[in-house]
Amino acid sequence: MNNKLQEFVDINEEMHRVINRVLESDAYEDDDERWKFIYDYVFSDHCSHAAREIHRFDWCDPDTTYEEDANAFIYAFDRECEKIRTLL
Repeated sequence: MNNKLQEFVDINEEMHRVINRVLESDAYEDDDERWKFIYDYVFSDHCSHAAREIHRFDWCDPDTTYEEDANAFIYAFDRECEKIRTLL
């Protein structure tokens, strides 16, 4: 079980590395484009789907903007990782 939970935490850490690179990049025309990319990444098979296959957790989707939706998931994922880190 600990290997799977560590994998869950690793996905979270990789997600933050990708998001930080995107936020620091000059490759996007505007914030909307930047947050659409982040949204698509966060809700991809590689990120949220992979994480939720390992460990299910609830989160509230505000269903508003790319930024708010992504941040709501990121916040819930981070909180869940905080709990798991205490177990590892």
